[in-house]
Amino acid sequence: MMSKKIIKKDFLTYEKLLYVKLANPISEDEILKKSFEELGLKDDFSYELKYFQDKSFTHVFLCKYEDILDVDYVIPEPLLFKVYFRNDTNSENLALLFKKKYIVLVEYLGCEFQNCKVMPLNTYSKIYDEKLKNTYKNIISIDDTQNLSSFDKFNSNTFYQKLLKKYDRVKINFANKAKINHLKSFSFKILLAFTCGILLALVYPLYLYTQKSFYEKEKIKYENLIKNQDDILEQAKINQKQNQEVEKLQEKNEQKIDLLQKFYAN
Repeated sequence: MMSKKIIKKDFLTYEKLLYVKLANPISEDEILKKSFEELGLKDDFSYELKYFQDKSFTHVFLCKYEDILDVDYVIPEPLLFKVYFRNDTNSENLALLFKKKYIVLVEYLGCEFQNCKVMPLNTYSKIYDEKLKNTYKNIISIDDTQNLSSFDKFNSNTFYQKLLKKYDRVKINFANKAKINHLKSFSFKILLAFTCGILLALVYPLYLYTQKSFYEKEKIKYENLIKNQDDILEQAKINQKQNQEVEKLQEKNEQKIDLLQKFYAN
């Protein structure tokens, strides 16, 4: 009996991610262009871009190719909480991710991801803590080692592994096994357009040169044809003149013959 395949899941921490939220409707090319413009990135050959759309927004996540893991599923850290909030259908929920110098505020509506916001760690206060209580129904804190917040606290090392085991539907997968497609990168499209422009710039002069060569050959051909016609016409004139002289001479000879015949007849 064949053993069941073990599906390997992992996540990418927010430190290794970039996030952009764009309003719909928007095309794939616009997603690439606007994401890199907003993030100030130029070299998109170094980044893998993934996105998903809801009714109003397109949520874009990027990571560097060097950070992609060779497993079946690699999920962005902010999307892990779909599993945790899935029983809260309509409430506004929040996950606070405490990092070394900042806090990531991951917003959910029910179990659906809504947004990521970042605030400096040193600006978090009791007043802000109370404000969050009044805004969101369910709030959890991840790696709040300094006990800055008053909410349920979880350690990411153990908590995330539990979430990964329950995670079944993946909206974004940064796995290395997913084929890296440079053809979709914005830089590749720009490079392709630039290359096509260069080729067109080279082809057009070549076309003009070819056309010029063709017309030069045709010109020489018709000039030679005209010259040959002129030579033929000139030869015809010479032949006509010679024929006229021969006719005159023949006429004179006929006159002489006629005189001789009359002379001998008399």
